[in-house]
Amino acid sequence: MTSTDHQEMSHLCARIGEDKLIVQGGGGNASWKDDNLLWVKASGTRLADAVAKDIFVSVDLAHLQTALQSGDYEVVPRVMDERGLRPSIETLLHGLMPQKYVLHVHAIDPLALLVRRDVALIFKECLPNDLSWRLVGYHKPGAELAASISQAADDLSEIDVVFMASHGIVIAADTLREVEEKLHRVLQATKQMTELVKEQNRAKFFDGKHSSIKDDLPQHISAFYAFAEDGQMNALASDPQLFAMCNSHWVMYPDHAIFLGARPVCASQDELATIDEQNAEVILLEGVGVLFRQDARPAVIEQLQCYVDVIARLDMSSPLNVLSDDDIGDLLNWDAEKYRQMVSTTNS
Repeated sequence: MTSTDHQEMSHLCARIGEDKLIVQGGGGNASWKDDNLLWVKASGTRLADAVAKDIFVSVDLAHLQTALQSGDYEVVPRVMDERGLRPSIETLLHGLMPQKYVLHVHAIDPLALLVRRDVALIFKECLPNDLSWRLVGYHKPGAELAASISQAADDLSEIDVVFMASHGIVIAADTLREVEEKLHRVLQATKQMTELVKEQNRAKFFDGKHSSIKDDLPQHISAFYAFAEDGQMNALASDPQLFAMCNSHWVMYPDHAIFLGARPVCASQDELATIDEQNAEVILLEGVGVLFRQDARPAVIEQLQCYVDVIARLDMSSPLNVLSDDDIGDLLNWDAEKYRQMVSTTNS
């Protein structure tokens, strides 16, 4: 391993990993190529921990690229160290991009546009003319997504950014300085498109009226749950429009399904007694606020915060995409995602 590459990538990952508008919990991944090795973030680890921990695992790059070039997207990456870590679910994507450095994140401002059906038109309007980019439709992470990206351009080395509908962004370059610069150009351009909507939504939903909830709960509920301390998060349940939004557009991108489930757990105050505290980490208490089980995983809280941040930037009148039941089922029944969730919980 090239020590400089490791150190520089670790510091970049740790820096952006602390920004919840770029990375949420264990989401996102990064890699670099070093001769015949691909160093990629291990599944379930956090970019924010890249300096404090060694979160990267090496795989055989030549083996991976040979398989991908022959159209074998079911190839299993060949791990080259003995720590027992699994490479990221998106390792094929990293091996597919020919540039030395690859970064994949679920940044909020791009994501709030990527869930819209008119995202292609928006990007043509807002992205810099000198930025080379492609947009691919939603595909299950891993083999299906890598196969889709392989068809995005005849020469992927000429592509700066790949946008994945209902998922996130991939940035590739031959220097880390270019990666970071391209990331911030994308964030700046997309923020300009979402900022006005965010201000409109703040005036309607996030103006402070949904303050921390202090209402007493029934004893059998208060023993397990407490209200969210954040007023914006409580608005998901207390505001009728947002509550309806949660029910109609709950899963718009993969990590939401993985950590928050296929459907929200909603209840009226009269229905609280029917809630099984062993299964429900989050309850949307209609007209009141959001309840977290007192032992709720940090990743669950982080993903609900991500959802709040995305919703805050959505034009509610625009057509939006949601993942289908089949898409959600593929994610929830996938062993690779079950492993990532388990490791992510351990590393929380």
